[in-house]
Amino acid sequence: MNRNAPMEEILKTFGRYFLLDLLAHGGMADIYRACPATSAGISRLLVIKRMRKEFVSNSEFLNMFQSEIKVTMGFNHQNIAQVYDYGEVNHIPYIAMEYVEGFSLSSMLKALLSDQLRFPIDLAIHIVAQVAAGLDYAHSYKSKSTGELLKIIHRDISPQNILISCDGNVKVIDFGIAKATSNMDATRTGMIKGKPSYLAPEQVADTAVDARCDQFALGLVLWEVLAGRKLFTGTTEMAILQKLLNAKDEIHSTTVHRKDVPPEVDQIVLKMLAIDPSDRYASCLDVYQALHQLLYRLSPSFDPRSLATFSCNLFKAEIKHDREKVKDLIKKSAYLLQKSNDDEPKTIYENFSNIEKAAPVPVSVPELAPIPAPAPAAAPNEARSSGSIDLLNAEREILQKDRRKRSKATFIVIGLIGVLVLISSATDRGIKIPGLSFLSDTIGRAVAGRATVVLSGSEKDVYVLVGNIQTGGALPMHISRVPTGKPVKIVVTHPTLGNFEQIIILRPGETRNLPVLLTQKTNTLKNIISDGMAGP
Repeated sequence: MNRNAPMEEILKTFGRYFLLDLLAHGGMADIYRACPATSAGISRLLVIKRMRKEFVSNSEFLNMFQSEIKVTMGFNHQNIAQVYDYGEVNHIPYIAMEYVEGFSLSSMLKALLSDQLRFPIDLAIHIVAQVAAGLDYAHSYKSKSTGELLKIIHRDISPQNILISCDGNVKVIDFGIAKATSNMDATRTGMIKGKPSYLAPEQVADTAVDARCDQFALGLVLWEVLAGRKLFTGTTEMAILQKLLNAKDEIHSTTVHRKDVPPEVDQIVLKMLAIDPSDRYASCLDVYQALHQLLYRLSPSFDPRSLATFSCNLFKAEIKHDREKVKDLIKKSAYLLQKSNDDEPKTIYENFSNIEKAAPVPVSVPELAPIPAPAPAAAPNEARSSGSIDLLNAEREILQKDRRKRSKATFIVIGLIGVLVLISSATDRGIKIPGLSFLSDTIGRAVAGRATVVLSGSEKDVYVLVGNIQTGGALPMHISRVPTGKPVKIVVTHPTLGNFEQIIILRPGETRNLPVLLTQKTNTLKNIISDGMAGP
């Protein structure tokens, strides 16, 4: 990420948002870290994807940008970065999106390569399984207005478009060239879009494609993470495309490059990379189930939280530096917003040497996930990987001992109720407790229909409606006993700051964190329908 933006591109208002710093230059858009330009929202980090001025007059790029909004505006899945808002400022289109504190899978691969380390196999399986879950959601998405299956295809799955957050969540980003039945003119015949090294053979051959091309691309990602190198490489894009046309001669086992890859893992990778789409898995849901089941068969003690520990330790220095930068940016932003009484979008410049002399501005720094403690030291080239599927044994043993100790204490103190709570918690984490399996059915019935929603934010005096549950007060707010297995509408209203609405479906025992961004809704971007999914 490029975070050294020129001065004229940072700390300025953009519509109702305040741009903090530049995260990246995209092909047709710039990506900014930002926050709402209000005193109440100054500590709410988000991402603004703003189309670059030179591309606004290009109808093809404008259609691609609009396509991303149409495709993703209605999405609500834990493995897809959430879109909050969209609009135009001075005829420049933008998208306001979820801010993910973390790094791309591509950055992780580069860091491991520089340290001459291999990616832990169990974490590789877990990451790709989570991406498959997100893709299955997109592939199965239906129009809210017509109920039509939109047959959305991402078409740009690559390590760059997979984010790993500091709290261990996996997010798919950048649906900029995604294609849906409602936007069939997004790509003209004969035009190849996507990164050459992650295209499916049918995309290169310009034949009919469906969601299974995303599966092929995800198979290439898993192959690369395991092998430590790309499968399709070349000195030019044309050379790579030529190899893809002859993919049958190029695709081979990951064990050629890494002997410790279990054969069952390699079989799944090669099935995802079948030349004929009909020989691949029928859907990304099938990919998810195959990987998830294999992961816990090979590594029964796997804990998804180990991904947070692994990634944060890999980038510990960078995370510490960036968090200090965020605190400084928010402090400056609060000062500038307090100094400015003009609501019109304009650049604000100040002499920041006066900040310390000025009266202190009340500001809360966003609560970011803590950096986990480092794992016990290991021998060189084994600090993050080993020859077995369970690659973080030392650290996990500590976690398991701690869990067992706390579980035993709970059992002694509160008896049967403690057992029920323990089994419920273990069930949510996929942990089996020997000797207590006879209670599993009872526990399953006890926890059915129970879930929790956490509404994060800093606003006060809000009215909240979660399904049929009505309440009010200040954010953050915990709402328990929320219905599961069916759509639940979340509404948060503030008399002056605006509204927030979202529809979610919860699983039994789930705790869902929802960042609340209050906005006065607008619909200024041309050709965008209210549900974000109807055709142009």
